[in-house]
Amino acid sequence: MRGITVLATLAFLAGAVGVSSAEPYLLNLSGNNFSISEATAIGGELEVVGMLSMVQDNPPFSLPGVVDWTTEYTVDVRDLILASPPGNSVKTYNGGVIELWADTPPDAPWTPTTPVSLIPAYNALTVPALMVDGSPLLTGVFTQFATIFFGGQTGSISATINWTGGSRLGDLQALGIANDWHWNGWFSMTAPVPPDYQRLYGGKLEHETPVAVEPATWGEIKNLLRAR
Repeated sequence: MRGITVLATLAFLAGAVGVSSAEPYLLNLSGNNFSISEATAIGGELEVVGMLSMVQDNPPFSLPGVVDWTTEYTVDVRDLILASPPGNSVKTYNGGVIELWADTPPDAPWTPTTPVSLIPAYNALTVPALMVDGSPLLTGVFTQFATIFFGGQTGSISATINWTGGSRLGDLQALGIANDWHWNGWFSMTAPVPPDYQRLYGGKLEHETPVAVEPATWGEIKNLLRAR
């Protein structure tokens, strides 16, 4: 009961001091994102290829063809170099770049909705080559990247991205949101993947909008409680 009471009090206080938050800018990764290289020793590289399956339908991400797949939006994450022992629960990586590409007509070996059983085996001649053709939508660098795995079937990803190039960079800069994006994601140790791929990855790329608050002293907050 004490935990419920604390949560209820915190929720009330948030409303009392006027906390509000708009929706973040979102780029959703599809269910078909796979690593083609996993770092098994310090200095090894993690590389992930995949696709966007949905975008938040407001500027600057009103992207054509993302629903009917007449345009494919692919993702390439590479140059993430493992800096901590591979057996650690928390693995940290140095460097790393991320690229989002737009290509018409689609030519990647799969779509965001292709069943894993129908995706062809990994072919180094086509992947990532067919994931990084077309035109660069956004390119960026990771300012931090870590994976967390405490056992079980899935782990989580914590990463921060600064966008530095691509056809939509100017749109992000105009909105003041080119930096401090996050890959809030996960990876699976057990989910099926196509032959010769390594692991399944997922999540979303997002930029949270600022949270507006009204400052209040502890005394003012207690007075609000007394007033209720």
